[in-house]
Amino acid sequence: MTVRQMLLFQVNEVQGFLGDSINLAAAVRGGFASSADANQTLVADIDQLVRLLAEIQISFADLTILLNNEPKELVGKIPADNFNFVSTNLEKIIEHLSKNLPKREVPVLKRGNSLAIALFKLQNLVWAAKMFFDEEKSSFSASEKTALKDIGKFLETIENFFFTAGRWINLLVNQKEYLWIEPKKPGEAQTTAPAQGQAQTIQTPKPTGTPTPPTVGQTNR
Repeated sequence: MTVRQMLLFQVNEVQGFLGDSINLAAAVRGGFASSADANQTLVADIDQLVRLLAEIQISFADLTILLNNEPKELVGKIPADNFNFVSTNLEKIIEHLSKNLPKREVPVLKRGNSLAIALFKLQNLVWAAKMFFDEEKSSFSASEKTALKDIGKFLETIENFFFTAGRWINLLVNQKEYLWIEPKKPGEAQTTAPAQGQAQTIQTPKPTGTPTPPTVGQTNR
């Protein structure tokens, strides 16, 4: 199996789980929307997340076409700056979401509600693909390097987005964050604790006032 085929395998793994995550996000959105006292702000925010994930899925479909280098008639229709364009717009969304997240001095553990956990798993999958790409990109041919020149930044931005979105969705449903706590004694096992010493719970959603993030805004083709 070539390096390109190995990367394609990892991208397909992300693509598959991304589809499952979109279905989960849509189900979560539907559950909140059907509530008698539905929080419309929360429903709109999750609906926006579903659309963002769908747009990211389209970008991964484009990446699959490039890595496969087929169908030939589609390869030439993918804009040369498409991945850089998506990365730039996602960076703005990450900045937008981050403004509403609490600042942490210690690492945030990847826990929370089912949708947040799915986003954190997507981050792990993209991180693995990004690490493989960085390690093996020197083996690409000159034409491959040209075709995939923006993929490293694209994968890194997607990874950052999934982590930020996981924290954001926890915030939306009032899910307490777990923080890493340094062991107090040598050899003591790593422990965790909810942020601010509170028990981790899922409460009835309340209006958060979180502004709806902008869309990725992919180019039309």
